[in-house]
Amino acid sequence: MRVGDELEKRWNATFKDFETRGNDLQKQVDAIKQNVESHSGNKLERLDAYRTAATESSRLLKEIKQLKWTSIHIRKRLRPISPALQQAKEHDSDKDP
Repeated sequence: MRVGDELEKRWNATFKDFETRGNDLQKQVDAIKQNVESHSGNKLERLDAYRTAATESSRLLKEIKQLKWTSIHIRKRLRPISPALQQAKEHDSDKDP
């Protein structure tokens, strides 16, 4: 039971980190979109805004791909753990009166 509780705490922290990173990425995407859709500044300033948006978009795409790869890797690690935890839970409940 303690192992299960420890794993649950660890995975909850990992998923909370994913959620935070995802929210941060979404805010950055929204900021890029707002900057590109803004019509302020002259043509040279707008061109610079587009160049910055392209650079930032490329960086964010790499971060999103990394986050996706990490989530896939974690899911693969969780697959064999889940049945073992269920079996341990059933074993513990069989011992309880």
